[in-house]
Amino acid sequence: MARGEHWEPGVFGLADGRVIMGLMSPGIRVPYHSIWSGASPTTTVTPGGPFRVRQSFFSAADGQILAARFFRDITDPANHVAYIVKRDVPGARALLRAAAFPHNAAGAGPAGWQTVYFAALPILANDWYDLVVEWSGGLRSYTPGVLSATRYVNVPLVVPQDNVVDPFGNLQRNGGFAATLNFNPNGADGGNLEGIDINFLPA
Repeated sequence: MARGEHWEPGVFGLADGRVIMGLMSPGIRVPYHSIWSGASPTTTVTPGGPFRVRQSFFSAADGQILAARFFRDITDPANHVAYIVKRDVPGARALLRAAAFPHNAAGAGPAGWQTVYFAALPILANDWYDLVVEWSGGLRSYTPGVLSATRYVNVPLVVPQDNVVDPFGNLQRNGGFAATLNFNPNGADGGNLEGIDINFLPA
């Protein structure tokens, strides 16, 4: 089970004052799930920029998306913005959340998984969503080939296999694409488990 613990220090939960699930007792531990859990991508490349990376996903359980994550190489100087998009028929995808990650200069700040929180987003089991992270340039991390022949499951989260038709008739394709495009085009490459993620709290 892909599960972590997010420490909520009191009634306001997050440090910036947002409440995750209404009133919370001081000192409560909130278990969450993620796609990557404690693992890390194996490959880092310099694709130029700006660019976007998309990872489609759905959950086998109702719940709330609490945050987005991306894996940062310490030399990455780029700005990063996360978007949660409702996956639907082409041309009708709805942008549900957007948030900018804290920026760090190359060689400064933390490496590894970076997290940005936004207002909790309720989702229903088996509804498809896209996590899109936009880079102003810099480095992209992923593990190649994970989605080439099968889907990736970290219960209750599922990342669909690439090059299959989704429930809406779209050819499923994770990967990177130019930032000048909208959210609808499929990725220019596929099969990779991209180094982007969510924190998900089951109902």
